[in-house]
This record gives sequence, structure tokens and C-alpha cells, in this order.
Amino acid sequence: MQIQSYTAAQQMSANTVSPANSTQQNTSVNKPSNEPVSHLNTTQRDSVTISAQAMALSQSQSEPETQPSLPNNGEKVENYVHYKKAQTQYQFYSDLAGVANGSDDSISATSAYIIKNNDDARAATVNAANMNNQQNMLNAYVETTKSINETV
Repeated sequence: MQIQSYTAAQQMSANTVSPANSTQQNTSVNKPSNEPVSHLNTTQRDSVTISAQAMALSQSQSEPETQPSLPNNGEKVENYVHYKKAQTQYQFYSDLAGVANGSDDSISATSAYIIKNNDDARAATVNAANMNNQQNMLNAYVETTKSINETV
């Protein structure tokens, strides 16, 4: 198989004249003038020849299908997933403790998502908030009754 340079291929195609490379003249029906309108239709055809030996070699070599696999049998991925789960769980319990103690009224977006999609977590958060409100109400009652009892 021999590869020719681009300029040599252009010279060869310029020297050969085929019906596809010839100029065709058409007259337009919509125009009132009788002047011919010329259109240049050029088509370029490339051909490649492959030897019989190359053809037989390409047909005999079929690549086996391989499936990609995780490095280290996926241990690092599994460890990372466990780490992220533990981190999310810690963040949720931290937010829950903040709500239960009344020290923090806000929660993270991750905790809000867990509470939204988990009935048990939602119930625990509501119960913690209710307990916190009851504690605050009892503390206010004790302070109020102390001040009333001291004045009497």
C-alpha cells in the first residue's frame, strides 16, 4: 500500500477529467433572461486498497470484550462510602443534639433532607423540639412562681 502526498493527489485529480468533474450548464426557468447559468459540480472520490494479507489479519483479530473493574476490588470506594455515611450520620446527630438542647435552632441541608425522607428521624426531631419547648416552659413557670413567692 502506497500513500501519496496531498499535492501529488491533487495533480493527478486535476489531470484526469471525468463526467462528474465536468462543468454542466443549466438554464433557469424562473429568470426572464436567456443567459445560461453554470454550476460547478465537483465530486472527489478517494479509494484505498487493502492487501489480502491485511484483510485476513484484520478479520482474524477480534478484540475480546473486557469489563472495567474497580481498582483494589473497590475497597477504596467502599471505604469512602462508609466514611461519607458516618460523616452524614454524625452531622445529623449533631444537629439533633443542637435542637434538643436548644443551643442551635438551625440544621444543615443534609439533616433537613434526612428528616424529610425518614419518618423515624422526623419523629425524633419533633420529639426533641417538643421536649425542649416543655423544658423552656417549665423554666419560665419556675422563675415566675419564684418571683411571686418571694413577693408574698
